[in-house]
Amino acid sequence: MRVWLAVILVVPSVLALSCSTGGGKGDVAVDLSDSTGAEAGLDVPDGVVPPDVPQACSPGGGKGDVAVDLSDSTGAEAGLDVPDGVVPPDVPQDVPPETAPELVEVVDLQDEPELATDVVEAELPPPCMSDEMCEDGDFCTVDKCVSGTCLHQAKNCNDGNLCTVDDCDAETGQCSHLPTECDDANPCTMDSCMPTVGCQNAPIQDCCPGTVVLEEKFEGELTWPVKVEFSPEDPAATWQLSTARAHDGVQSLYFGNVDLKSYDLGERVRAYVDSPQVTLPPDRGTQVSFWLWLEAEATVNYDTFTVYLVTDKETFPVFGKKAAFQMKKWTLVTLDLQAFKGKKGKVRFLFDSIDGSDNEYEGAYIDGFQVMEMCPDKPCKTKVECSDNVACTEGKCVAGKCEYTVETDCCMSLVDCLDEDPCTIEACKDNACAPTVLTGPYCCYVESDCDDGNICTNDVCDPSGICLHPPSQAPGCCKVDADCDDGNPCTDNKCNPDDASCYFPNNTKPCDDKDKCTQNDVCKDGACGGSPVTCNDGNFCTQDLCDPGTGCYYPGIPPGQSCDDLNPCTAGDVCITGKCLGEWIDGCCLADKDCDDGDKCTIDKCTNNVCQHVNTCCFSDEECDDFDDVCTVDKCVDGACVYTPTGVEGCCAPILFRDDFSSDKGWEYGMEWQRGSAKQSGGQSYGHPDPADDHTGSDDNYVAGVAIGGNASQQLHDFYWLTSPIINAQFTQNLYLGFWRWLNSDYLPFMQNRVEVFDGSKWVTLWQSEGSGSNPQDVAWTFVKYDITPYANAQLRVRFGFMIGSGGVFAVSSWNVDDVTVASVPKTDGPGLCCGLKTDCQGFYPEPIQCSGGACMK
Repeated sequence: MRVWLAVILVVPSVLALSCSTGGGKGDVAVDLSDSTGAEAGLDVPDGVVPPDVPQACSPGGGKGDVAVDLSDSTGAEAGLDVPDGVVPPDVPQDVPPETAPELVEVVDLQDEPELATDVVEAELPPPCMSDEMCEDGDFCTVDKCVSGTCLHQAKNCNDGNLCTVDDCDAETGQCSHLPTECDDANPCTMDSCMPTVGCQNAPIQDCCPGTVVLEEKFEGELTWPVKVEFSPEDPAATWQLSTARAHDGVQSLYFGNVDLKSYDLGERVRAYVDSPQVTLPPDRGTQVSFWLWLEAEATVNYDTFTVYLVTDKETFPVFGKKAAFQMKKWTLVTLDLQAFKGKKGKVRFLFDSIDGSDNEYEGAYIDGFQVMEMCPDKPCKTKVECSDNVACTEGKCVAGKCEYTVETDCCMSLVDCLDEDPCTIEACKDNACAPTVLTGPYCCYVESDCDDGNICTNDVCDPSGICLHPPSQAPGCCKVDADCDDGNPCTDNKCNPDDASCYFPNNTKPCDDKDKCTQNDVCKDGACGGSPVTCNDGNFCTQDLCDPGTGCYYPGIPPGQSCDDLNPCTAGDVCITGKCLGEWIDGCCLADKDCDDGDKCTIDKCTNNVCQHVNTCCFSDEECDDFDDVCTVDKCVDGACVYTPTGVEGCCAPILFRDDFSSDKGWEYGMEWQRGSAKQSGGQSYGHPDPADDHTGSDDNYVAGVAIGGNASQQLHDFYWLTSPIINAQFTQNLYLGFWRWLNSDYLPFMQNRVEVFDGSKWVTLWQSEGSGSNPQDVAWTFVKYDITPYANAQLRVRFGFMIGSGGVFAVSSWNVDDVTVASVPKTDGPGLCCGLKTDCQGFYPEPIQCSGGACMK
């Protein structure tokens, strides 16, 4: 009995069969783990030998299972119902889907009773657990893991437009939508495309289809003559037949190297092929058509593809590759030759790379070549009816007949203008050759064209048209640099070993231009020069001039001319003998010393150029009366009030100066210092932030500090000061300065802090921070007091300051000061300082302390 098995092949290959021995009836499993999700099963009856399997399968007895791996399939289902005693057909692993047979004859096994019926078992691939496990490296598939099976669905590039060819680039995953080619090569149809319908080829009424007089499908041997003009010998690039691509059939006419599928051979390649000669009838047009597949450099003037009509006398370009030509796609090219009626000619295809660079392309394929005689001409009415769409011809309608003018010097691209003339640069502009003629020493026809005017060279015109200038032995020509000297310090003396001539390149060396009105002279562009000297003596009454030979000089301007001496205390300034002088304004001052009235009882200050004299002295004891005759004896001694404690029990010592900064008491606030409400800071990189509350506990919460609520600046600067008003502390005993401080600082050399007192003639430092470890980092209000009895005077002042001495200083919150006190502090345990609040007593006495009866008491 003979059995036929119908197999519907829906996958490109059968892969990776694995098996094991066993007995009994089994199944054939088709693995579609890498497919788009379809499943397939093969039911194998008893006694049936499965398809060929890899060598990994070992023979054995019994019946078992066969696994067929369809991992590269498209996911369609496949089933094979195999009758008893039938061996399934061999399935080649490289059979493409479009060529796989639909019916396969299976041999009759009844005559082969001893044939082994071993069955193999397949190892199924592990199920997938994530989309990542299904990645197949193809950008044009969407890879998913569904129920443990990998699905690879083709990317949808359909734009819904039937007038485009939708495709996906496997390297980038980008969709492309190229126009659909609707030209059916039928001159009697009107070709168009509608997005919802597709190509339309409507018949043209009363159209004559014409007659094919020459046709070549390139399926036999090539009989057309080929001429190679530029190409290496091996490998070579030329016109020949190729099976790599074809529009119809299996062959086409190809330019390039068949083995390399490219014309990239490292140098210029150029060749043409001619069709058989045809005679163009005089009373009707002739049409040439062919299919073209082209991959070349995209520019017009390089890697050119040109079509010519070649007659006995002339060669006419009728088609050339444009910059917008659609590459790597079969395109129908149709040429109208009615401008050449009555001529005999051949169609020539020319490919010219022009140069040897950027040639890594496949080349040109031609297929389906055809020459067709059209129907007899009809009378014309307009010029439009005579258009043949050939750039090098112009048609006109004359007396009802189309007449044509052919431009003999017309060009389609640079290749039509190559003249092999070394003294021209060829160009094709607006379909006309427009060469640029070279002149000068770099292009020549005869040696006289190469005269460079240099006696140290011989003038030679190379056969290629290039001027050469080898050295001559003429007298005066150089051999070494020392033979050359142009006397210019701003050029280097050089001898050119190629032509034995001197040359002098510019340098940038220091020089002297002998001009007293310039400085920092250097060479530039072969000349010595410098920047102008600034002549300015700072005198309004002189002219600032410069003499190149002697330098700056300052002649006086005419006397009596007005000027400005920049002194706010003078008026009517005029120039007198080269100086600007004015009359002093009464009462005007420039500094405190200008206000000294010789009275020791006044503090003399110059404020806004006006003198102020503040009296600090007393003249009688009555002026010093503090209205407390029990606790003090009030005297005016040498113009100063002196309060001597009586020592009477219950008396307190008065405070000379106290400030909680709730009001302005005349402090001078230097840069960054300010008076305001306490505010916690942030952003410091070292130490602690500013306090949120003042020490006094007042409602206004006022303190004095540096950038309250912020951080001190980090640029370098000298001391910025907070300076108290003048405090009269003359003849005061047990004199103390006490204050509450919240200070965070960097250390030297980056930052330093000071507390100073004015002793009547100079500032004296009471304390200053030093290096690492001495810099305060207060986290609470801290009381500080100093005995300043040695510095007691009628003009006592205190000040607090900080400076930045080095870059890299940390951001710190810096100074906060509150409750500053200057007082004579009794050293007894009895009534001490006079007070109004307990805070007046804190720090000066050990705790517990209180303010009772107007005095600090334990």
